[in-house]
Amino acid sequence: MNKVLDTFEFVLKRVYDEFYDKLISDNYFSKFFSGRDVEDIKRRQIKNLIFSYHKFLEGNIEEIKKNYIQLAKLHDKLGLDFNSYMDALSDLELLTLKEFFSLLQTTIMQKFRYRKFFCKRRRVF
Repeated sequence: MNKVLDTFEFVLKRVYDEFYDKLISDNYFSKFFSGRDVEDIKRRQIKNLIFSYHKFLEGNIEEIKKNYIQLAKLHDKLGLDFNSYMDALSDLELLTLKEFFSLLQTTIMQKFRYRKFFCKRRRVF
């Protein structure tokens, strides 16, 4: 794995650890994790996010949308209401930004190639 993906995965692991600690300690969300392997769920979600990252770099936004629609349907089947799902996603986004910004001053992030992270051969934005 290259350095950009190594850094991305490092950040995601930290984010998901904090995110799931919050979910599991919440009265509403904790019931969804009863009897489930939370570490496996985190691994699968990180893998899925890295997959989406690659699709983003390829410019395949439609596949990313389909993937997240499937994820929303899965959470709906589990009985999670849409507003709670969206609130949790907002929290996850904020945790991700917080983690990137907190690492900005570290050696890892000083060497991080932001342009390479967000673009590949052609401009995406």
